[in-house]
Amino acid sequence: MNRISDEADEVEFAARIRGMLDHGTAGLSQKITLKLYEARCAALRPQPAPVAVFSYAGLGQLAGNSWHRHYRGILAFLGLMIGVFGVQTWQNFQQANELAAIDSELLSDELPPSAYTDPRFLRWLQHLSESDNDSLS
Repeated sequence: MNRISDEADEVEFAARIRGMLDHGTAGLSQKITLKLYEARCAALRPQPAPVAVFSYAGLGQLAGNSWHRHYRGILAFLGLMIGVFGVQTWQNFQQANELAAIDSELLSDELPPSAYTDPRFLRWLQHLSESDNDSLS
């Protein structure tokens, strides 16, 4: 029902505009009125409908002006790959910085690096941490 009232409103609106245009052209010369009529007819002339073309399941579009549509997909994929490569490079850089910090702390410590692999030293550290935990409880 709403569609019918919308169409009726459009028809009424078009009739009012046509009446105003007809009223405004009453004082014009016949030559100008004829030019306006021709322009109105040209504006209302039906436009040609698009023609369907056989395209071999989309292969016909590849040869036409539609390459720009494919470039968008290629550019999106290329941007994604650049982003993935950038994230991977950044993570590798961060991991290298963390390892360098651990190495510098290990080398600048008072203990020699071989002490960290000595099983007796590890037992001693565990014993210290257990006694510290017992004293805190």
